[in-house]
Amino acid sequence: MSRRPRGTGSLYQRKDGYWVVSVTVGGKRINRYCQTQREAQTVLANLLVDQQHGISASPSKFTLAEWVTQWLEMNQSRLRPSSYKTYHQVYFWHKTIPYDFQLNLNCYKAQALVLT
Repeated sequence: MSRRPRGTGSLYQRKDGYWVVSVTVGGKRINRYCQTQREAQTVLANLLVDQQHGISASPSKFTLAEWVTQWLEMNQSRLRPSSYKTYHQVYFWHKTIPYDFQLNLNCYKAQALVLT
């Protein structure tokens, strides 16, 4: 069996049955643990996409405003023009209101970031 090329991450099964995904993203080594091989392959693919887009491994360095701006730029091509326009308007409307857009992402809990 030949070695994988550099930068493509690694995927292996531990003795306890869990699958480990390891990838270097943004200069930082990321390890994820999955219960199935299929789940691990999906996680590996997602991490490699993040690596190609230059997304940092530690979102705590991003403020909410930076993250939303980056998300809008990355997803503009896959969104319908009307959806992109709506998201863009909502984002800039909220930016004008004194929300906590300058806090780092690690200050938020997942439930607070879910849009209802």
